[in-house]
Amino acid sequence: MIHLDTAMGRTTMQARGRFKISLLFVVLITFVLATCSISYYLTSYYHVKSSLIAGVTNVQKSHYINIQTWEDFSPVKSTRKVKRIIYNRVGKCGSRTMIQLMISLTGKLNYTVIGSTKNNILHLNLREQLELVDYIDHLQSPIIYHHHIHFVDFKRFGAVQPIYINLIRDPLARLVSSYYFHRFGDHRGAQRTWGFKGTEEEKNMTFDECVKNEMKECVDPQRILYIIPYFCGHEAFCRRPTELALTQAKINVIRNYLVVGVTEELEDFLFVLEKLLPEFFSGVLNIYRTPDDNLNSKMTSTKTVNKIGPSPEVQQIMKKHLQLEYDFYEFVKDRFHRLKAELR
Repeated sequence: MIHLDTAMGRTTMQARGRFKISLLFVVLITFVLATCSISYYLTSYYHVKSSLIAGVTNVQKSHYINIQTWEDFSPVKSTRKVKRIIYNRVGKCGSRTMIQLMISLTGKLNYTVIGSTKNNILHLNLREQLELVDYIDHLQSPIIYHHHIHFVDFKRFGAVQPIYINLIRDPLARLVSSYYFHRFGDHRGAQRTWGFKGTEEEKNMTFDECVKNEMKECVDPQRILYIIPYFCGHEAFCRRPTELALTQAKINVIRNYLVVGVTEELEDFLFVLEKLLPEFFSGVLNIYRTPDDNLNSKMTSTKTVNKIGPSPEVQQIMKKHLQLEYDFYEFVKDRFHRLKAELR
Protein backbone atom coordinates (compact mmCIF):
# COMPACT_ATOMS: atom_id res chain seq x y z
CA MET A 1 0.00 0.00 0.00
CA ILE A 2 2.83 2.28 0.95
CA HIS A 3 4.61 1.39 -2.26
CA LEU A 4 1.45 2.03 -4.21
CA ASP A 5 0.98 5.46 -2.59
CA THR A 6 4.61 6.25 -3.24
CA ALA A 7 4.30 5.24 -6.87
CA MET A 8 1.12 7.22 -7.26
CA GLY A 9 2.81 10.22 -5.62
CA ARG A 10 5.71 9.95 -7.99
CA THR A 11 3.36 9.67 -10.95
CA THR A 12 1.43 12.72 -9.76
CA MET A 13 4.65 14.69 -9.27
CA GLN A 14 5.87 13.65 -12.69
CA ALA A 15 2.54 14.64 -14.21
CA ARG A 16 2.69 17.97 -12.43
CA GLY A 17 6.25 18.41 -13.65
CA ARG A 18 5.26 17.62 -17.21
CA PHE A 19 2.28 19.97 -16.88
CA LYS A 20 4.54 22.75 -15.62
CA ILE A 21 6.99 22.13 -18.44
CA SER A 22 4.15 22.07 -20.96
CA LEU A 23 2.68 25.23 -19.46
CA LEU A 24 6.08 26.88 -19.51
CA PHE A 25 6.56 25.76 -23.10
CA VAL A 26 3.14 27.14 -24.07
CA VAL A 27 3.90 30.42 -22.30
CA LEU A 28 7.29 30.56 -23.99
CA ILE A 29 5.78 29.82 -27.41
CA THR A 30 3.07 32.41 -26.80
CA PHE A 31 5.69 34.96 -25.75
CA VAL A 32 7.82 34.22 -28.80
CA LEU A 33 4.82 34.42 -31.12
CA ALA A 34 3.66 37.64 -29.50
CA THR A 35 7.15 39.10 -29.74
CA CYS A 36 7.44 38.05 -33.37
CA SER A 37 4.01 39.45 -34.13
CA ILE A 38 4.85 42.76 -32.52
CA SER A 39 8.24 42.76 -34.20
CA TYR A 40 6.63 41.89 -37.53
CA TYR A 41 4.01 44.58 -37.08
CA LEU A 42 6.58 47.19 -36.20
CA THR A 43 8.91 46.03 -38.93
CA SER A 44 6.07 45.98 -41.41
CA TYR A 45 4.89 49.37 -40.27
CA TYR A 46 8.29 50.94 -40.60
CA HIS A 47 8.96 49.00 -43.79
CA VAL A 48 5.70 50.25 -45.28
CA LYS A 49 6.39 53.71 -43.99
CA SER A 50 9.93 53.68 -45.34
CA SER A 51 8.73 52.05 -48.55
CA LEU A 52 6.19 54.77 -49.03
CA ILE A 53 8.83 57.38 -48.40
CA ALA A 54 11.28 55.57 -50.67
CA GLY A 55 8.61 55.12 -53.31
CA VAL A 56 7.59 58.73 -53.16
CA THR A 57 10.96 60.32 -52.65
CA ASN A 58 13.39 57.69 -53.98
CA VAL A 59 15.91 58.97 -51.48
CA GLN A 60 18.63 56.39 -51.02
CA LYS A 61 22.27 56.66 -50.16
CA SER A 62 23.34 55.61 -53.63
CA HIS A 63 21.34 58.45 -55.11
CA TYR A 64 23.25 60.95 -53.03
CA ILE A 65 26.47 59.39 -54.26
CA ASN A 66 25.30 59.61 -57.86
CA ILE A 67 24.37 63.23 -57.43
CA GLN A 68 27.76 64.06 -56.01
CA THR A 69 29.95 61.96 -58.30
CA TRP A 70 27.93 61.99 -61.53
CA GLU A 71 28.58 58.26 -61.88
CA ASP A 72 25.29 57.86 -63.68
CA PHE A 73 25.92 60.68 -66.11
CA SER A 74 25.14 59.23 -69.52
CA PRO A 75 23.40 61.98 -71.46
CA VAL A 76 23.80 60.74 -75.00
CA LYS A 77 21.06 58.13 -75.35
CA SER A 78 19.13 57.05 -78.40
CA THR A 79 15.92 59.03 -78.73
CA ARG A 80 15.00 57.87 -82.23
CA LYS A 81 11.78 56.21 -81.06
CA VAL A 82 10.55 59.18 -79.06
CA LYS A 83 6.88 59.88 -79.70
CA ARG A 84 5.89 62.01 -76.71
CA ILE A 85 7.71 64.87 -75.05
CA ILE A 86 6.56 66.69 -71.93
CA TYR A 87 7.75 70.21 -71.30
CA ASN A 88 6.47 70.96 -67.79
CA ARG A 89 7.51 74.54 -68.21
CA VAL A 90 8.63 76.67 -65.29
CA GLY A 91 7.06 80.12 -65.21
CA LYS A 92 9.12 83.16 -66.29
CA CYS A 93 11.95 81.05 -67.68
CA GLY A 94 11.51 81.66 -71.40
CA SER A 95 8.84 79.03 -71.95
CA ARG A 96 6.67 81.13 -74.26
CA THR A 97 9.63 81.70 -76.55
CA MET A 98 10.22 77.95 -76.52
CA ILE A 99 6.59 77.26 -77.40
CA GLN A 100 6.69 79.66 -80.35
CA LEU A 101 9.81 77.92 -81.63
CA MET A 102 8.17 74.50 -81.26
CA ILE A 103 5.05 75.65 -83.10
CA SER A 104 7.16 77.07 -85.92
CA LEU A 105 8.61 73.58 -86.52
CA THR A 106 5.38 71.57 -86.49
CA GLY A 107 4.67 71.92 -90.22
CA LYS A 108 8.18 70.97 -91.26
CA LEU A 109 8.64 68.08 -88.82
CA ASN A 110 5.04 66.86 -88.70
CA TYR A 111 4.24 66.77 -85.01
CA THR A 112 1.69 68.49 -82.77
CA VAL A 113 2.17 70.94 -79.91
CA ILE A 114 -0.53 70.64 -77.27
CA GLY A 115 -0.87 72.94 -74.27
CA SER A 116 -3.07 72.60 -71.21
CA THR A 117 -6.01 74.97 -70.86
CA LYS A 118 -5.94 74.53 -67.08
CA ASN A 119 -3.82 77.47 -65.99
CA ASN A 120 -2.45 77.94 -62.48
CA ILE A 121 -2.92 74.27 -61.57
CA LEU A 122 0.60 73.28 -60.62
CA HIS A 123 -0.18 70.60 -58.07
CA LEU A 124 -2.34 67.54 -58.68
CA ASN A 125 -3.76 64.95 -56.34
CA LEU A 126 -3.32 61.26 -57.15
CA ARG A 127 -6.55 60.96 -59.13
CA GLU A 128 -5.71 64.05 -61.19
CA GLN A 129 -2.24 62.70 -61.91
CA LEU A 130 -3.77 59.45 -63.16
CA GLU A 131 -6.18 61.40 -65.37
CA LEU A 132 -3.30 63.41 -66.83
CA VAL A 133 -1.28 60.26 -67.49
CA ASP A 134 -4.25 58.64 -69.21
CA TYR A 135 -4.94 61.78 -71.25
CA ILE A 136 -1.37 62.12 -72.52
CA ASP A 137 -1.10 58.37 -73.08
CA HIS A 138 -4.03 58.55 -75.51
CA LEU A 139 -2.89 61.60 -77.47
CA GLN A 140 -1.99 60.92 -81.08
CA SER A 141 1.78 60.90 -81.49
CA PRO A 142 4.17 62.51 -82.15
CA ILE A 143 3.44 65.36 -79.74
CA ILE A 144 5.01 67.89 -77.42
CA TYR A 145 2.77 68.53 -74.44
CA HIS A 146 3.48 71.71 -72.45
CA HIS A 147 1.98 72.70 -69.13
CA HIS A 148 2.92 74.75 -66.05
CA ILE A 149 2.83 71.69 -63.82
CA HIS A 150 4.98 69.84 -61.35
CA PHE A 151 6.68 66.60 -62.41
CA VAL A 152 4.41 63.56 -62.82
CA ASP A 153 5.97 60.10 -62.70
CA PHE A 154 4.17 58.08 -65.39
CA LYS A 155 5.91 54.87 -64.31
CA ARG A 156 4.12 55.05 -60.98
CA PHE A 157 0.86 54.45 -62.86
CA GLY A 158 2.20 51.69 -65.09
CA ALA A 159 2.49 53.94 -68.14
CA VAL A 160 5.44 54.56 -70.45
CA GLN A 161 7.39 57.59 -69.31
CA PRO A 162 7.53 60.32 -71.99
CA ILE A 163 10.73 62.26 -72.53
CA TYR A 164 10.87 65.19 -70.11
CA ILE A 165 12.63 68.45 -70.97
CA ASN A 166 12.70 71.77 -69.16
CA LEU A 167 14.34 75.16 -68.87
CA ILE A 168 15.10 77.10 -65.68
CA ARG A 169 16.51 80.50 -64.87
CA ASP A 170 18.59 82.28 -62.25
CA PRO A 171 16.19 82.10 -59.26
CA LEU A 172 16.37 85.78 -58.33
CA ALA A 173 16.02 86.95 -61.93
CA ARG A 174 12.99 84.68 -62.29
CA LEU A 175 11.43 85.95 -59.07
CA VAL A 176 11.92 89.61 -60.02
CA SER A 177 10.45 89.00 -63.47
CA SER A 178 7.45 87.24 -61.92
CA TYR A 179 7.00 90.05 -59.39
CA TYR A 180 6.67 92.74 -62.06
CA PHE A 181 4.80 90.52 -64.49
CA HIS A 182 1.99 90.02 -61.98
CA ARG A 183 1.74 93.80 -61.68
CA PHE A 184 2.26 95.08 -65.20
CA GLY A 185 2.20 92.06 -67.51
CA ASP A 186 4.12 92.07 -70.78
CA HIS A 187 3.90 93.61 -74.24
CA ARG A 188 0.88 91.50 -75.14
CA GLY A 189 -1.23 94.04 -73.27
CA ALA A 190 -4.87 93.51 -74.21
CA GLN A 191 -4.37 89.75 -74.59
CA ARG A 192 -4.07 89.43 -70.83
CA THR A 193 -7.16 88.13 -69.09
CA TRP A 194 -6.23 88.91 -65.50
CA GLY A 195 -4.87 91.80 -63.48
CA PHE A 196 -3.08 92.55 -60.21
CA LYS A 197 -5.34 91.89 -57.23
CA GLY A 198 -3.67 94.17 -54.67
CA THR A 199 -3.92 97.87 -53.90
CA GLU A 200 -2.45 100.58 -56.11
CA GLU A 201 0.24 101.17 -53.51
CA GLU A 202 1.18 97.49 -53.51
CA LYS A 203 1.14 97.43 -57.29
CA ASN A 204 3.65 100.29 -57.54
CA MET A 205 5.94 98.97 -54.80
CA THR A 206 9.37 98.10 -56.20
CA PHE A 207 10.87 94.69 -55.59
CA ASP A 208 13.52 96.31 -53.37
CA GLU A 209 10.80 97.90 -51.23
CA CYS A 210 8.96 94.60 -51.05
CA VAL A 211 12.07 92.85 -49.72
CA LYS A 212 13.07 95.59 -47.30
CA ASN A 213 9.53 95.73 -45.92
CA GLU A 214 9.69 91.94 -45.53
CA MET A 215 6.50 91.39 -47.47
CA LYS A 216 5.52 87.71 -47.66
CA GLU A 217 5.30 87.86 -51.43
CA CYS A 218 9.05 88.42 -51.61
CA VAL A 219 10.60 86.77 -48.57
CA ASP A 220 8.29 84.04 -47.28
CA PRO A 221 10.34 80.82 -47.72
CA GLN A 222 7.40 78.72 -48.86
CA ARG A 223 6.07 81.32 -51.30
CA ILE A 224 9.38 81.97 -53.02
CA LEU A 225 10.20 78.26 -53.40
CA TYR A 226 9.11 77.93 -57.00
CA ILE A 227 11.55 76.07 -59.25
CA ILE A 228 12.26 73.03 -57.07
CA PRO A 229 8.63 71.80 -56.84
CA TYR A 230 8.46 71.59 -60.66
CA PHE A 231 11.04 68.81 -60.48
CA CYS A 232 10.30 67.31 -57.07
CA GLY A 233 6.71 66.28 -57.76
CA HIS A 234 3.31 66.40 -56.11
CA GLU A 235 3.99 65.20 -52.59
CA ALA A 236 3.34 67.74 -49.83
CA PHE A 237 7.00 67.89 -48.85
CA CYS A 238 7.88 69.06 -52.37
CA ARG A 239 6.27 72.41 -51.65
CA ARG A 240 8.31 73.03 -48.53
CA PRO A 241 11.80 74.57 -48.51
CA THR A 242 13.71 71.51 -47.29
CA GLU A 243 16.75 69.48 -48.25
CA LEU A 244 14.42 66.55 -48.93
CA ALA A 245 12.57 68.48 -51.64
CA LEU A 246 15.87 69.64 -53.12
CA THR A 247 17.30 66.12 -53.17
CA GLN A 248 14.20 64.60 -54.75
CA ALA A 249 14.22 67.30 -57.43
CA LYS A 250 17.83 66.46 -58.26
CA ILE A 251 17.09 62.74 -58.40
CA ASN A 252 14.19 63.32 -60.77
CA VAL A 253 16.39 65.41 -63.05
CA ILE A 254 18.91 62.58 -63.20
CA ARG A 255 16.37 59.81 -63.69
CA ASN A 256 13.62 61.38 -65.74
CA TYR A 257 14.82 64.39 -67.74
CA LEU A 258 16.68 64.12 -70.99
CA VAL A 259 17.85 67.69 -70.60
CA VAL A 260 17.22 70.68 -68.37
CA GLY A 261 18.76 73.87 -69.70
CA VAL A 262 19.19 77.39 -68.36
CA THR A 263 17.57 80.47 -69.88
CA GLU A 264 20.81 82.41 -69.75
CA GLU A 265 22.24 79.91 -72.27
CA LEU A 266 19.18 79.49 -74.48
CA GLU A 267 21.11 79.01 -77.74
CA ASP A 268 23.09 76.20 -76.15
CA PHE A 269 19.86 74.62 -74.93
CA LEU A 270 18.47 74.71 -78.47
CA PHE A 271 21.72 73.21 -79.76
CA VAL A 272 21.38 70.30 -77.32
CA LEU A 273 17.72 69.75 -78.25
CA GLU A 274 18.61 69.72 -81.93
CA LYS A 275 21.29 67.10 -81.29
CA LEU A 276 19.25 64.83 -79.01
CA LEU A 277 15.77 65.25 -80.49
CA PRO A 278 16.19 66.06 -84.20
CA GLU A 279 12.70 64.72 -84.98
CA PHE A 280 11.30 67.60 -82.96
CA PHE A 281 13.97 70.30 -83.07
CA SER A 282 15.92 70.01 -86.31
CA GLY A 283 16.61 73.56 -87.50
CA VAL A 284 15.43 75.25 -84.30
CA LEU A 285 18.69 77.08 -83.69
CA ASN A 286 18.65 78.71 -87.11
CA ILE A 287 15.01 79.75 -86.68
CA TYR A 288 15.81 81.32 -83.31
CA ARG A 289 18.77 83.24 -84.71
CA THR A 290 16.94 84.45 -87.82
CA PRO A 291 13.21 84.57 -87.02
CA ASP A 292 10.70 86.01 -89.46
CA ASP A 293 8.80 89.15 -88.44
CA ASN A 294 5.81 87.24 -87.10
CA LEU A 295 7.86 84.93 -84.90
CA ASN A 296 10.09 87.75 -83.73
CA SER A 297 7.05 89.78 -82.71
CA LYS A 298 5.63 86.87 -80.72
CA MET A 299 8.91 86.19 -78.93
CA THR A 300 9.61 89.81 -78.00
CA SER A 301 6.04 90.45 -76.84
CA THR A 302 6.51 88.10 -73.89
CA LYS A 303 9.05 90.30 -72.10
CA THR A 304 7.89 91.71 -68.76
CA VAL A 305 7.36 95.48 -68.74
CA ASN A 306 8.30 98.07 -66.06
CA LYS A 307 10.83 95.69 -64.55
CA ILE A 308 13.40 97.23 -62.20
CA GLY A 309 16.43 95.17 -61.25
CA PRO A 310 17.20 94.63 -57.55
CA SER A 311 19.94 96.60 -55.81
CA PRO A 312 23.18 94.85 -54.76
CA GLU A 313 21.96 94.95 -51.15
CA VAL A 314 18.71 93.21 -52.01
CA GLN A 315 20.54 90.72 -54.20
CA GLN A 316 22.61 89.65 -51.19
CA ILE A 317 19.53 89.37 -48.99
CA MET A 318 17.60 87.34 -51.53
CA LYS A 319 20.41 84.94 -52.36
CA LYS A 320 20.25 83.82 -48.74
CA HIS A 321 16.48 83.43 -48.91
CA LEU A 322 16.82 81.51 -52.18
CA GLN A 323 19.69 79.29 -51.07
CA LEU A 324 17.93 76.00 -51.91
CA GLU A 325 16.79 77.30 -55.28
CA TYR A 326 20.34 78.40 -56.11
CA ASP A 327 21.69 75.02 -55.05
CA PHE A 328 19.32 73.37 -57.52
CA TYR A 329 20.08 75.94 -60.23
CA GLU A 330 23.83 75.35 -59.96
CA PHE A 331 23.26 71.59 -60.00
CA VAL A 332 21.23 71.86 -63.21
CA LYS A 333 23.67 74.26 -64.82
CA ASP A 334 26.65 72.03 -64.05
CA ARG A 335 24.83 69.00 -65.42
CA PHE A 336 23.81 70.95 -68.52
CA HIS A 337 27.40 72.04 -69.15
CA ARG A 338 28.58 68.43 -68.94
CA LEU A 339 25.90 67.34 -71.38
CA LYS A 340 26.77 70.15 -73.78
CA ALA A 341 30.43 69.17 -73.65
CA GLU A 342 29.51 65.57 -74.50
CA LEU A 343 27.72 66.75 -77.63
CA ARG A 344 30.30 69.18 -78.96
